[in-house]
Amino acid sequence: MELLTFVEQLKKLGIEIVFFIAGVGGAIVSMRQSKGLRWQDWLLNMLIGGIVATYLTPVVSGVVKFNASAVLFVAFVTGFMGYKSAEWAVEWLKKKLNKEQ
Repeated sequence: MELLTFVEQLKKLGIEIVFFIAGVGGAIVSMRQSKGLRWQDWLLNMLIGGIVATYLTPVVSGVVKFNASAVLFVAFVTGFMGYKSAEWAVEWLKKKLNKEQ
Protein backbone atom coordinates (compact mmCIF):
# COMPACT_ATOMS: atom_id res chain seq x y z
CA MET A 1 0.00 0.00 0.00
CA GLU A 2 1.34 3.38 -1.03
CA LEU A 3 1.36 6.21 1.49
CA LEU A 4 0.72 9.58 -0.15
CA THR A 5 0.73 13.08 1.26
CA PHE A 6 -2.46 15.12 1.11
CA VAL A 7 -1.16 17.18 -1.83
CA GLU A 8 -0.15 14.01 -3.72
CA GLN A 9 -3.63 12.57 -3.15
CA LEU A 10 -5.17 15.75 -4.52
CA LYS A 11 -2.90 15.58 -7.59
CA LYS A 12 -4.11 12.03 -8.23
CA LEU A 13 -7.62 13.47 -8.33
CA GLY A 14 -6.48 16.11 -10.82
CA ILE A 15 -6.40 18.95 -8.29
CA GLU A 16 -3.42 21.32 -8.37
CA ILE A 17 -3.56 23.03 -5.01
CA VAL A 18 -1.84 26.20 -6.26
CA PHE A 19 -4.49 26.64 -8.97
CA PHE A 20 -7.21 26.08 -6.38
CA ILE A 21 -5.75 28.68 -4.01
CA ALA A 22 -5.31 31.23 -6.81
CA GLY A 23 -8.91 30.60 -7.90
CA VAL A 24 -10.17 31.12 -4.35
CA GLY A 25 -8.25 34.41 -4.30
CA GLY A 26 -9.91 35.48 -7.54
CA ALA A 27 -13.33 34.60 -6.16
CA ILE A 28 -12.67 36.61 -2.98
CA VAL A 29 -11.67 39.68 -4.98
CA SER A 30 -14.75 39.29 -7.15
CA MET A 31 -17.09 38.92 -4.17
CA ARG A 32 -15.83 42.08 -2.49
CA GLN A 33 -18.09 44.02 -4.88
CA SER A 34 -21.18 42.12 -3.76
CA LYS A 35 -23.14 43.42 -0.79
CA GLY A 36 -25.19 41.39 1.63
CA LEU A 37 -23.59 37.99 1.09
CA ARG A 38 -23.96 35.50 3.91
CA TRP A 39 -20.98 33.44 5.06
CA GLN A 40 -22.49 30.45 3.23
CA ASP A 41 -22.45 32.44 0.00
CA TRP A 42 -18.81 33.35 0.56
CA LEU A 43 -17.85 29.75 1.27
CA LEU A 44 -19.74 28.35 -1.71
CA ASN A 45 -18.41 30.94 -4.13
CA MET A 46 -14.82 30.49 -2.94
CA LEU A 47 -15.23 26.76 -3.50
CA ILE A 48 -16.67 27.37 -6.98
CA GLY A 49 -13.83 29.77 -7.85
CA GLY A 50 -11.25 27.23 -6.69
CA ILE A 51 -12.82 24.33 -8.56
CA VAL A 52 -13.25 26.32 -11.78
CA ALA A 53 -9.63 27.49 -11.61
CA THR A 54 -8.38 23.98 -10.85
CA TYR A 55 -9.93 22.40 -13.91
CA LEU A 56 -10.06 25.32 -16.34
CA THR A 57 -6.55 26.76 -15.87
CA PRO A 58 -4.73 23.89 -17.65
CA VAL A 59 -7.19 24.09 -20.54
CA VAL A 60 -6.90 27.86 -20.96
CA SER A 61 -3.12 27.78 -20.55
CA GLY A 62 -2.81 25.05 -23.15
CA VAL A 63 -5.03 26.74 -25.70
CA VAL A 64 -3.55 30.22 -25.33
CA LYS A 65 0.02 28.93 -24.80
CA PHE A 66 0.82 30.95 -21.69
CA ASN A 67 4.30 30.59 -20.25
CA ALA A 68 4.77 29.02 -16.82
CA SER A 69 4.96 32.33 -14.97
CA ALA A 70 1.53 33.42 -16.22
CA VAL A 71 -0.32 30.25 -15.22
CA LEU A 72 -1.11 31.42 -11.69
CA PHE A 73 -2.53 34.63 -13.13
CA VAL A 74 -4.73 32.50 -15.37
CA ALA A 75 -5.87 30.54 -12.30
CA PHE A 76 -6.70 33.79 -10.48
CA VAL A 77 -8.70 35.13 -13.42
CA THR A 78 -10.59 31.85 -13.95
CA GLY A 79 -11.45 31.83 -10.22
CA PHE A 80 -12.66 35.42 -10.53
CA MET A 81 -14.77 34.52 -13.55
CA GLY A 82 -15.88 31.24 -11.97
CA TYR A 83 -17.56 33.17 -9.18
CA LYS A 84 -19.08 35.64 -11.64
CA SER A 85 -20.40 32.90 -13.92
CA ALA A 86 -21.95 31.15 -10.90
CA GLU A 87 -23.52 34.44 -9.83
CA TRP A 88 -24.95 34.99 -13.33
CA ALA A 89 -26.27 31.42 -13.43
CA VAL A 90 -28.04 31.83 -10.08
CA GLU A 91 -29.62 35.13 -11.16
CA TRP A 92 -30.78 33.57 -14.44
CA LEU A 93 -32.24 30.60 -12.60
CA LYS A 94 -34.06 32.86 -10.11
CA LYS A 95 -35.59 34.89 -12.95
CA LYS A 96 -36.63 31.73 -14.78
CA LEU A 97 -38.22 30.25 -11.68
CA ASN A 98 -40.03 33.51 -10.88
CA LYS A 99 -41.50 33.64 -14.42
CA GLU A 100 -42.84 30.09 -14.10
CA GLN A 101 -44.73 30.86 -10.88
